[in-house]
Amino acid sequence: MTTEERIHALLLGTAIGDSVGLPAEGLSPANIAKRAWGSPWKQRFIASKGMWSDDTEHTILLTQALNHSHGDPRVFQRHLARSFRYWMLLLPAGVGFATARSIIKLWFGFSADRSGVFSAGNGPMMRAALLGPAFPHQPEKRQAWNRLQTRITHTDPKAEWSSRAIVEIAALFAEEDHPTTEQLFERVSFADSSTEFRRLLDDTHRSLIEGESLATLITRWGGHPHRGISGYAYHTLAAILYVGVRHDWRAEVALPEVWSLGGDTDTTGAILGALCGCRHGLSEVPKNWTHGILEFPAGPTCFATLAKSICQGHPLRVRGDLSPRVALRNLLFLAIVLGHVLIRWIPRFTPRASQLPKPNPPAPFASSEKGDLATDSTARDAGDLRHPDSQ
Repeated sequence: MTTEERIHALLLGTAIGDSVGLPAEGLSPANIAKRAWGSPWKQRFIASKGMWSDDTEHTILLTQALNHSHGDPRVFQRHLARSFRYWMLLLPAGVGFATARSIIKLWFGFSADRSGVFSAGNGPMMRAALLGPAFPHQPEKRQAWNRLQTRITHTDPKAEWSSRAIVEIAALFAEEDHPTTEQLFERVSFADSSTEFRRLLDDTHRSLIEGESLATLITRWGGHPHRGISGYAYHTLAAILYVGVRHDWRAEVALPEVWSLGGDTDTTGAILGALCGCRHGLSEVPKNWTHGILEFPAGPTCFATLAKSICQGHPLRVRGDLSPRVALRNLLFLAIVLGHVLIRWIPRFTPRASQLPKPNPPAPFASSEKGDLATDSTARDAGDLRHPDSQ
């Protein structure tokens, strides 16, 4: 598999993981199961079509910044920071709190080196994978460029180590045809990281070997798996590693499992989809999910062109920073998101049967001249008066 094909599959995997998982974002595993969305998973953002969120948008912006950097890391960082500023100006419907604060700081004149906020969110992870196949066999370069892209928005070392882990997994897949699980965990156990980070990796590896459930693992690390996988970088990384290794990074089986975990489904799906695509290539990217993506002005067809531009070193922009078409797309996206929110909240304001006012009790049966027995018709009518709870 060529590097161009691998990058193409990575970008496409990001898009399907993001778009299919997006409608389930914020839902618990129980709620997802109740809706029977996993039977089977498909595009359902609007009818039977899907759109992607900030996860894929930021991956495209990072790819364009890499294209225009000409190998200069500082040019890459400045270009990406500028793209983030304009991206925020067009009012995207979904943006992480830490990312939003950092971009606001960029607008107030902070440099890309000082704009990040102290957060261990998974924002840098969602856009990082591309740096792996872009710089194969160049670990120092991967680390430096990942640090630059991470610190534009996040300064907590946990966020940087976690995004670096995603980069290194993608690089391993680009460098080795048949990497082992041991190689993978050894690659991401950075000597310059914290003891806590390496303990998370060891714990995840041990859980896989011993057959321990992911819910038990996440709970041990302070998560609440009954609510879903949170946006905390450590929880996201543990879930990606666990599900990816368990299913040999096969998108067709790995992505449905990570979506069914609930929580930050679009981001976990985007990251896992990127790694699955990088590992197995285009042949393993399910076409039914790909064909359901409805995007403009830059749709899935642009990924082949982006991949070629990365490999050939030709600057390319498939998404303008201040394009009116992007603004129109964001308005449409926002309207659909608000529709999803409304559908979710309507049941909360619809009173249940037990909350409805109880009907007035039936009038006492009228006595007949022949005794106190009600007539047949009265008895029949009274018997039909049932409390709503019994219906």
